[in-house]
Amino acid sequence: MAGFSLFELLVVMAIIGLMSVLVVPQLANSLTGTQLKAASKKVAAGLRFARSRAVAEQIGYAANFDFERNRLNVHSINPKASGESQTPPEPEVEASSEPTLRFYDLPRGVRFEKAEAADGEVNSGTFEMVFFPNGSCSGGEVVLVNERDKRVHLIIDFITATVRLTVSRKNGNT
Repeated sequence: MAGFSLFELLVVMAIIGLMSVLVVPQLANSLTGTQLKAASKKVAAGLRFARSRAVAEQIGYAANFDFERNRLNVHSINPKASGESQTPPEPEVEASSEPTLRFYDLPRGVRFEKAEAADGEVNSGTFEMVFFPNGSCSGGEVVLVNERDKRVHLIIDFITATVRLTVSRKNGNT
């Protein structure tokens, strides 16, 4: 009678178990890396949005990086001049003097590590980057990090307000 013996079935089960032990951590690593990449692209898009609104409306816009909540808030510096009704911040967010036009919460496992500008480095509280009507900005660098110490550096040029992304590990290797 043709069939499989118990030994053959156990060998196949052992191979499947071994493969799952090797593959599952790799899937988790790629998911964490994907979240960091997606988050950095959304933050870059938020900064580009602030620049384009500042140029289009000819008023200043600010991008606030909230290190405590891991949130990016974009708002006009002079909301009354824009002539546009803007939605106020969510109820659980402290009311600020300027209404939030757009916000983005970082996914779980991704956080703002630090921000640098000409006037120094920030790694707690809030950091503000201002976009001017002429297309320039206050400039600087913002670093996002995930649970596996992989980092994305968003480098914002102060003259053109262009955003460049670079990836590195904790030891600084790109």
